[in-house]
Amino acid sequence: MLLDKMEECGQKRCCGGVKWSAVITVFSAMFSGGSHAVAGAFAVLIVASGLGEFQILFMVAVSITIVMAIVIRIQDDNFFVMDLRTNVLLFVNGVVLLIGDACYVYAVVWAPLGNVTTIINAAMPFVTSLIACVALKELWRPVDAVCAVVNIIGIIFITCPTFIFGEGGRICDADCSVQDTRTGPTSRKLEAVAYALAFICAICYSVSPVSVRAIKRQTSVSMIVFYQGVVGMVFDLFLMYLLDKPTWKMGAQTGALLFGVVLFDLFELWLGFYSLQSEGAATIVLLSNVEVVVAYILSFFLLHRSVSVLEISGAVLVIISTVIVGITTCWSSKTNDEEDEESYAFLESNFP
Repeated sequence: MLLDKMEECGQKRCCGGVKWSAVITVFSAMFSGGSHAVAGAFAVLIVASGLGEFQILFMVAVSITIVMAIVIRIQDDNFFVMDLRTNVLLFVNGVVLLIGDACYVYAVVWAPLGNVTTIINAAMPFVTSLIACVALKELWRPVDAVCAVVNIIGIIFITCPTFIFGEGGRICDADCSVQDTRTGPTSRKLEAVAYALAFICAICYSVSPVSVRAIKRQTSVSMIVFYQGVVGMVFDLFLMYLLDKPTWKMGAQTGALLFGVVLFDLFELWLGFYSLQSEGAATIVLLSNVEVVVAYILSFFLLHRSVSVLEISGAVLVIISTVIVGITTCWSSKTNDEEDEESYAFLESNFP
């Protein structure tokens, strides 16, 4: 199988005695973040054609569930996980990602996209580190903390949040906003609600990698993605008919874009969950923040945004911080196996 071959290759060493597994993990995390950005860009174009957000999420969840069911069947794996704790963690992972997606959908409607992106992507490394430290006893490396600060500065430069740059940030953000009718007292209240939703979204997106780290020994990556699809499919079906007006007629272009969303969402989930098999949750979240740069580049080509020196500087800072985290992860003095043993022992002793 592909995963077995990757693990076998990962035990070999490249220049400087670095394991290839570390290199694969770093690039998997980065490509996971990039895939999320591409899927998001395609989703924005689909919404513009008239499909609702939860209808898109439902169709994506159904497609991912079917694909992963085929993969699991080919692997001759068991669809049912007998361990109660693993089942609970799989359900928690699916639910928190669903809540995070729902919060994000409304946050970007009620507040500038740059503000929402800044809150989510800036908070995630710190929130993930805190949760991982408490739940898994995973300590944040000093270099990751420093790079997280540089990463946040870069994100702020790219997204130009209005709570820092004033209304000038809104101009920078308007091209990517879902709607820009936020005026008056009512809209300001909704904007405040949107910021609360953005922070809830960051918490949910931070809980997911920690839960995946906790179950990594009990089931395969394919099974984690499958359960994520099942949970999302059930809840998105309910939310779709409750909050959207689903329409099942779509043109060839919308169908092609939907296929792109499914494909890149699948890449995002599988590569992200795979990378969490080998490296700490906070580090993976920091590496996947490269999605902000990818989203910025896509918005330039697909949505024809204008660029500024400040935004380019921010992209450079995010890339530099990501490269530093990637290099230090590859050359980490402590092996991932030792870290995993400590985390797993702590989890076993506290959550039998």
